[in-house]
Amino acid sequence: NIPTQLIESFKATLEEVNKADFMLNVVDINDHDYKSKIDVTKNILKDAGACHEKISSMITVYNKIDVSNIKYVNRDSKAYVSARTGQGLDMLINIIKNII
Repeated sequence: NIPTQLIESFKATLEEVNKADFMLNVVDINDHDYKSKIDVTKNILKDAGACHEKISSMITVYNKIDVSNIKYVNRDSKAYVSARTGQGLDMLINIIKNII
């Protein structure tokens, strides 16, 4: 639910993503609408001129895993972490190291 004016003001900043080595998209795994928000983020990046390769290789970081008792499995472009406890951050670091 980002206002159009806010998106427009960030487009100049978002255009810099093509210069980045990699992108992280941090998502609240407990948000019932997190999948839709991931899609919105990708669409905003696309509209801002991010190349398809950058968007498709973006690392999704699912945060707040400490809130539930679900066991998550990290994958190449998906990391499950708790910023509060630090759980899973070692795997995220390994994913980033493999990219670099």
